[in-house]
Amino acid sequence: MTTFSIDSATSQQLRDYASNDLGMDVPPNIKDDTLRQKIRDTLGEVQKVAEPKKTKANPEQSIWVRISNSGKDSSPVSLTHNGVQAVLLRNTWVEVPYKYFEVLRLAVTYDIDQSTGEASGRPTFPYQWSLEKPTEDFQKMSFA
Repeated sequence: MTTFSIDSATSQQLRDYASNDLGMDVPPNIKDDTLRQKIRDTLGEVQKVAEPKKTKANPEQSIWVRISNSGKDSSPVSLTHNGVQAVLLRNTWVEVPYKYFEVLRLAVTYDIDQSTGEASGRPTFPYQWSLEKPTEDFQKMSFA
């Protein structure tokens, strides 16, 4: 009997081991990864699961946000996440933790059309955002 690693075994080694040593029925069209998993299941091995990759938008990341003046209202915007409040000035680029950006992104005001009864959502606070500190040219951009 030859010793080998299941992860580095060839297709023929996997088939021989599964059918001869473990007594498994191996279909001719089975993929190697599927056969490896069936062998592990038969042996009762627990396969380690890879750590999830961190995405760009994780709770620890900061994001740059600029909230526009909405007509007559130029007062700062108060955002609360899990009982902790952040106050953001309008028309100014500010760096905030991503969790506050999520609160801003999810702040939606719904308007109901009286004739049809349909609701349509719009951002409560119109904003711009950037993952990196905005450049001077980017900062001069106005809201559409």
